[in-house]
Amino acid sequence: MNIKMNLHLSEDVCRQFIIKSHTTFEELQELLQKEDEKISQIKFSFNGEEITEKDINFLDFALNNHIDIFINNRNHAFDIDLNGNAAYYNNSEFDADFAKNEVPIQDAEILNNFITLYKKTLQQNHPEKQSYSIQEIQQNAYDTIEQFNHKNNAVNIQKKVEIYQNLLRQLEQEKATLENLENQAKNDSKNFIKGIILLNIIQGAILFYLTYWVWGWDTVEPIAYLLALGVEAVGLWYFIRRGRGLSMKEMFTNKYNSKKLEILKNKKSTNTEAQMKFLQNKINLLNSKILHGQSA
Repeated sequence: MNIKMNLHLSEDVCRQFIIKSHTTFEELQELLQKEDEKISQIKFSFNGEEITEKDINFLDFALNNHIDIFINNRNHAFDIDLNGNAAYYNNSEFDADFAKNEVPIQDAEILNNFITLYKKTLQQNHPEKQSYSIQEIQQNAYDTIEQFNHKNNAVNIQKKVEIYQNLLRQLEQEKATLENLENQAKNDSKNFIKGIILLNIIQGAILFYLTYWVWGWDTVEPIAYLLALGVEAVGLWYFIRRGRGLSMKEMFTNKYNSKKLEILKNKKSTNTEAQMKFLQNKINLLNSKILHGQSA
């Protein structure tokens, strides 16, 4: 499937690109550089971190996460249009006509099943005839519609039940993935904070030993001040680089985002929270249709 992407190069200039639904970050980078020779450097960023794994699906990632595209060290806005496919220079001149006259595969299958049932019903009702009156054709059409609706509704409900069960399994998998992701991030952030506390305890023990058994406070005091300044410098550096304080919550957020990037790379899928919300909406809709016996 082709997707339209608008890249805003400035307030007045917008370039339009057509990308495939399976396009990766690396393929998108090659497309942009091929289209414009002035583009020498392209960087994709997520939560302030550069995306280095370029084999992730761009569309899945971009639809559910905020991505920044830096071209020649300048941030450029973009938007994705899923409602249609614009004319593009590498398309055939006949593509527009094909799109207007093409019958969707689902509609073609329904029409074919109806015509097959219509012919079968006509032969069963009039086995000896080769020509039919208008009344016979109309009556056969009514009978075929009634049979087709009954059969089609039963098949649709059965299909919906199968899809419903499959979606439930997918939802459970996504829930397990999210729970595992949160547990890993929580454990990693706790271990990081515990490591900092342990280092402070070791530092205090060493200073205590040096003060009372080796050099004395007059010598150890400036060392303690320098160590304290070093800790403050590390905290200040972290704040300048991240824009956030060094806290348990911040550690959890960083670990969570990094683990989520690993999952996206391995699964080549959208983020877990958005996928769960999407699956839950589909499950609720299918459940309603199954209970009321409605067709799609």
